Amino acid sequence: MKRIVKENCFFVFFCIVMSIYYLYRLFAITPWYDEVYTYITFIDKGFFYSITHWPLPNNHILFSALSSLLRPFGVYIALRGISYLSAIATLILVYGILKQMFGKGIANIGTLIYAAMYPVNLQAVQGRGYSFATFCFALSIYCVLQIVAGKEKTGRFYILYTIALYLGLYTLVSSMYWVLVVCVCGGLILLVHRR
Repeated sequence: MKRIVKENCFFVFFCIVMSIYYLYRLFAITPWYDEVYTYITFIDKGFFYSITHWPLPNNHILFSALSSLLRPFGVYIALRGISYLSAIATLILVYGILKQMFGKGIANIGTLIYAAMYPVNLQAVQGRGYSFATFCFALSIYCVLQIVAGKEKTGRFYILYTIALYLGLYTLVSSMYWVLVVCVCGGLILLVHRR
């Protein structure tokens, strides 16, 4: 663990800063209408209600279900906690993807640029499923990269890839757009490499 921190000290520092910044935003920003609606209609009614009422509008299904498990920690944590954790995990995945493809310098710059984007900042701690779906998207890309690289046993990455796609789809139906792209691109790369 010490070696990983030492090798990636700038990113670790940046990740700590962003964790504090996102935590501040989690409590500082007043929830807007859709967040409040999602909380009252789904999160506050519990896990099983959230996962079984999928056709209702504004239900980001898996996000609402997971958020309902955080209700004992307070309204803000229940509403935005999953988004907060997803935003931090996505930063780590973006850094990992870029570092593997381009090296540490580009990974640091790319992660900084990603975190500075307005939509990323806006959705990072919003009480909706967008941050969680973005995490699933980044996880699926990371898994495809590991499968294509084939450096380690890739069986676990196939399983994780499948789970990431399923979680993304079960959170937002519109995740179908990135799921198809990741599947087609990953499949084409494997086809070109005859694997």
